[in-house]
Amino acid sequence: DVATWLRLPSSSTNGARVGRNSKPQNVATPSSASSEEHEANSVEDIDHVSQSNEMLPSVDDEEAWSPKHRIRGLISLSAPHDLEIMGKTFMRHGLDSTLTDRIFGNRRQEYDPFALIQSIPPEQHAALADMLPPVQIRHGTADKTVPHEGSRRFAEVLGSMLGPDRVTFASYEGWSHTDPILEAPMAADHRFHLDLFTAVRRWTDSSNIEWPSEDDPLISGILCPRMLIKMARCCNPF
Repeated sequence: DVATWLRLPSSSTNGARVGRNSKPQNVATPSSASSEEHEANSVEDIDHVSQSNEMLPSVDDEEAWSPKHRIRGLISLSAPHDLEIMGKTFMRHGLDSTLTDRIFGNRRQEYDPFALIQSIPPEQHAALADMLPPVQIRHGTADKTVPHEGSRRFAEVLGSMLGPDRVTFASYEGWSHTDPILEAPMAADHRFHLDLFTAVRRWTDSSNIEWPSEDDPLISGILCPRMLIKMARCCNPF
């Protein structure tokens, strides 16, 4: 079911399960050193596990882990949501069209986000919507590395499952794969960062933080001459 599909595998060492409420003394770690050396070397790790478990909310072992427990929202930027389309991109770059399959050990369908959501039966869409937080998918239309079309298709299908109010797709016209984090900010174009800021503020109800004013040097300052940025875009292989 959807819970099984999304459940994170239990971390274990030597067969010992490390859960949210696991006791550090019950965690076994393999070592080729003597028991005294092993005990001394693992004290720091055990303390870290103990502190981490104390910080996490208590969740019964029988309860499936859900993204909503810890994640307020998800923003995906220029990500390969459709691995089948990625094969066509590799071909345009002169690479073997089967490279994507071979990267994933000829098991691409098991890792392809688009294929995975399509495999979820309709009767489980409501359960999926109840598990996942709001999702924003953003992509530049001039991305030559990861096709914009793959993100658009993924957003349409996921939106039909979760509801249009839960999945947002936004295009950045003329932006390449690296524009949101490199070329655009260097040219004082902070559209992506403003979108990111707005989403985080809404999801976390952080009304005490404000976006800088337009005349703030952090926003208005250009990091290098615009001509160099234009040249970089022309030479950018992404």
